[in-house]
Amino acid sequence: MTEYNDGVGVPAHQRIREALRQRISSLQPGDPLPSEAALAGEFGVSRMTARQALVKLAQEGLIVRRAGVGNFVAEPQVHRRMGGLLSFTSEMLRKGRIPGSRLLQHQVVEVSSEIAKHLGIPAKAPVLWIRRLRLADGVPMAVETTQLSADRFGDLPVPELEYRSLHETLRERYGVDPTFAQGHLVAAIANPPMARWLELAPGAALLVERRTVFDQRSAPVEWTETCYAGERYVFDVELHKEPEEAE
Repeated sequence: MTEYNDGVGVPAHQRIREALRQRISSLQPGDPLPSEAALAGEFGVSRMTARQALVKLAQEGLIVRRAGVGNFVAEPQVHRRMGGLLSFTSEMLRKGRIPGSRLLQHQVVEVSSEIAKHLGIPAKAPVLWIRRLRLADGVPMAVETTQLSADRFGDLPVPELEYRSLHETLRERYGVDPTFAQGHLVAAIANPPMARWLELAPGAALLVERRTVFDQRSAPVEWTETCYAGERYVFDVELHKEPEEAE
């Protein structure tokens, strides 16, 4: 049965959402919010109705729900415009946030046949394999795994990538200017290591971007897989109608 407030036709879950939005506006990210049971008692509704309001707020990116722990005010979501090539560092600086990186793993490995095609190198050729945790104001935002030809970039100062942009390093050290990229975006869930790095619950939603970046001469430079924390990112798109084919 649908619950309404004061007989004016406003669903109770909507009333709860609006009340919580008002509270969230005066709170800080990470601050706790009432439980389903507490909200049900406060507003005189069922726990199912309270849950409906909380789930909607979580979908909007305003709160984070952690099973067995509670509900919390979410960090502001980062909007990323699809269709533009911008490094993580530059993107965060434009949004007034402090970018950071933590080097998780790096090694030289044999490239797989699939990635070799993207990089335009032979299968089993050596590649630099670099995994970094990307942060904004100290908050984990994404895990980025990059592969570059070791024959071309073997002397890349990998430890420096904790405090400087890879693209900036490529420009300054090698005269390579990352100019455009091709890739795709898919949905995934966080496995235990990914959840630990991103401070998410195992099974939380991820947005996974895989792309090949090309330089100013249209030569492939890097292949990167970036796993974004789904609750902290919004991807904005701009679509234009394509010309209709003549009949």
